[in-house]
Amino acid sequence: MRSAVMSPDGNWLYGISDASGEQEIWRFPADGSQGAKQLTKDGTTLRMGIKLSPDGRYIATDDYNGDLWLLDLKRNRTKKIITQGEGLGPYADVVWSGDSQYIAVTKFELGTPRPQIVLYSLDDDRSETLTSDKYESYAPAFSADGQWLYFLSDRQFSSTPTSPWGDRNMGPMFDKRTEIFALALDLSLIHI
Repeated sequence: MRSAVMSPDGNWLYGISDASGEQEIWRFPADGSQGAKQLTKDGTTLRMGIKLSPDGRYIATDDYNGDLWLLDLKRNRTKKIITQGEGLGPYADVVWSGDSQYIAVTKFELGTPRPQIVLYSLDDDRSETLTSDKYESYAPAFSADGQWLYFLSDRQFSSTPTSPWGDRNMGPMFDKRTEIFALALDLSLIHI
């Protein structure tokens, strides 16, 4: 088993196992007793990781094809929620909002030059790209009150040194590119 996470109540351990012959999500009793249960049966490629929602009802999992899946533990249903991701690798970030109603991801879509922040709404069952591919954006994080979505973006391009001329100068470079940004969200009023 790998990518193990504990349920909020401490009773269950969720992880990815190939015991069935495919990479599937399993549930195990946290006390080590009998009762392991296979939760998914749709594995056709390598599952990369799992992120349990704060309320313990959902698991978001990405796969090697660049897809993000949502497993509803209460209804025992899985659905693909974001596609055309990085391909050949995991999503860099999969982050839940505190109320378990939104997922923010860093998506590097094939054909776009830079990663973008995407917000998925469980209530609306749709996603919206929040940042442009003009700048590299990554590491989304929700504020504790759910009113802000913070992220990092490489948008500062001041060269050091300022010119390529000088004794032993190897040429200009762009250090300190990353800055912190915030998007104001009133998740109770908007539907993406």
